[in-house]
Amino acid sequence: MKKDLKSAFEAGESVAHPTTGSGLPGLTNKLKLAADYGYETRLVLIDTDPKVAASNLAVRVAGGGHGAGIPQWKVEKTNAAARESFDALRGQPFVDSAVVVKGRQSENESIELLRDLVREAVKSRTYR
Repeated sequence: MKKDLKSAFEAGESVAHPTTGSGLPGLTNKLKLAADYGYETRLVLIDTDPKVAASNLAVRVAGGGHGAGIPQWKVEKTNAAARESFDALRGQPFVDSAVVVKGRQSENESIELLRDLVREAVKSRTYR
């Protein structure tokens, strides 16, 4: 994935990189890389209740999507780690802006929310 991001940065493409955000070292490296290429970085935490996230996961799996077999404790752990990553990264010099947005009740609503945020980012400047 980092290789794909680097290629996109080298090509000057606009980039939105959805992730659980639970892996702080990888997320840090990707944000630093974007900043090194002159990109404006925006960190968005879509704050979804773990029970809603688990429900969304079940719907996605039932529809043939990924995530089968992920237990509730793992959803909760990932959710907490994403919040910790966000808290650790906001205010860092390689993060231009950070915002918490209340998650929606369904995965589709959260995806639409993310699309709206990306559209707004693209309307503004993409890189420095």
